Amino acid sequence: MQRYTRRILFYSFATIFIIATPVVVLYSTGLVLDFQARRLNKTGGFFVKTNETGIRVSVNGVQKTETSFFGRGALVNNLDPGTVAVEVAKDGFATWKKSLEVKEQVIQEFSSILLIPQKIEFTTIATTTRQGSLAAPKALLPSPNGNILLDVTKEKGLTQLWLIAPASAARPLNIALPAGQEFASAEWNSAGDALFMEILLGKNKQWSILHSDGRNEVVINYKSRLPIEEATSTASQPKFIDGASITQISQAAGNEDFFYIFDRTDKNVYRWQQSKNSAAKILSDIHSFRTFNDKIVFVTSSGFIGLADLTGEKIEMLNRPELFLNDTPCRIFQDENGEIAIIDSAGGLYFENLDTRSSRVLEGNFTNILFAPDDDKLGFLQGDALGLILVKDEKRQPFGKTFENRRLIDAGTPIHNFIWFNKKSTHLILTTKSGVFITEADVRFGSNTITLATGQYLIAANPNNPNSFYLSNGLTVQSFTLE
Repeated sequence: MQRYTRRILFYSFATIFIIATPVVVLYSTGLVLDFQARRLNKTGGFFVKTNETGIRVSVNGVQKTETSFFGRGALVNNLDPGTVAVEVAKDGFATWKKSLEVKEQVIQEFSSILLIPQKIEFTTIATTTRQGSLAAPKALLPSPNGNILLDVTKEKGLTQLWLIAPASAARPLNIALPAGQEFASAEWNSAGDALFMEILLGKNKQWSILHSDGRNEVVINYKSRLPIEEATSTASQPKFIDGASITQISQAAGNEDFFYIFDRTDKNVYRWQQSKNSAAKILSDIHSFRTFNDKIVFVTSSGFIGLADLTGEKIEMLNRPELFLNDTPCRIFQDENGEIAIIDSAGGLYFENLDTRSSRVLEGNFTNILFAPDDDKLGFLQGDALGLILVKDEKRQPFGKTFENRRLIDAGTPIHNFIWFNKKSTHLILTTKSGVFITEADVRFGSNTITLATGQYLIAANPNNPNSFYLSNGLTVQSFTLE
């Protein structure tokens, strides 16, 4: 190639570059040249990404783009500022809809859209009662390893416990509680082969261990008398914990021979060793407590929050955040990073940051909370409403700040329970007396909420698959998976 020709090519490409660069830069920042009006228009757009490929994206009823068989995301830009009706659709799936407010020179991201099949298909895990039964679901608890599922039902005053192996075709193991006994609560041990249960006997209580083979071992009841270890041997007479005065017991996670017992009479917490039938006082003047794998979190009668190791030898007092305390115990929660949240007797919510040893007080009337598996947020129930609170700054749109409170849905009727759904915790599953629903955690321009099932159900997360959950209506236990 001659030097003259090379110069022509060089200067031609340089001219194109000089002319095109400003146009590309303006276009990328949302500025579009209107040749007729001879001006630059400020535009905006949005990006959507779904769990499905081959989606159609429409704006104000006009299809803007369609992804390929392999494409899950689509960018729509050069939109004039203002409100637009956006639809993301695919045949056989419920359409995702939002009325977006297009902003000048901003691309808004909606990268966690779940398209729900119009025909919901559940997988039946087990049938626990006969057809035509009026059994109602009372509890649904999967073991930590997901190998066993406890389904509790009640019919005509009788409580039935069902141990189900989801991965097996074996018939569920049934344990019927005697007449007059009612299931209150249960917690799996870390191995997932036994449950520590609290059973109501009228106004009294009983605690027992339900083994995976169906054996139900009574540990303590209202008739029990537990000897108390004395610090010195000069006590005039032995002292005992009266079973009727026990209001709370939890089993130690690391050593199942030990139990933590709260005596409402003297407001002490005792560490009881079952094999020796011996109890030692470890905490005094306690209003509420909860044990975790590595510590005990407690609230004193005067409102202080404290930590103790599992032996009670090391105790640290944290803060006194003006908790409201009455006869209703506080509810204590912990996320996977060890951060603590407490709902006091009046429904007030408090956060305790263990790194800074500081507390944060939020508004009241909370009835339940659940930390998300990603540890970035927690869901809450407040009246008939489901919402979330950020516990960390968001690193992606909409870039919310720590402790930002978002109202997701007002059901207009009591919400029974809820769980987080999928790997990124972008959705929540909730139940009311009317059915099971899935809703978005992203509330910008309103949440998309879809009905999954109608009727009265209990739900539980699948420990082995964040994209799956269990549900029970008292007759059958099923699962639903959405990848």
